[in-house]
Amino acid sequence: MRHEVKNQLEAWKVYDLLSEDPRVFFLAEPSAEEVETELRALTTLTRFAPQQWPDAYLAAFANVSDLTLVTFDGALAKLAEQALLLK
Repeated sequence: MRHEVKNQLEAWKVYDLLSEDPRVFFLAEPSAEEVETELRALTTLTRFAPQQWPDAYLAAFANVSDLTLVTFDGALAKLAEQALLLK
C-alpha cells in the first residue's frame, strides 16, 4: 500500500469524506439473536483460530441480512452464503 497508508488522523479524514457521500451508509445490525446463532454456527473449530472471529462476524451479518459479501479473502468468502470473491 506504501503511499496509500494513512495514520489515524488521516484515516478519520477519509472516514469523514466517506460518511458525507450519499452512496455510503451504515446498515444497522439485524436481530442480535440471529447474528449470534449464525456466528456460533460459523465458529465451531476446535483449534486456536483468533483470526476467524472478525471474518465469521462479517459473514454472519451478511448471511442474516441476505447481503452479498464482496472480498479478496478466500477464507472469508467460504463463510458467507452469498459471497463474491474478487481475484
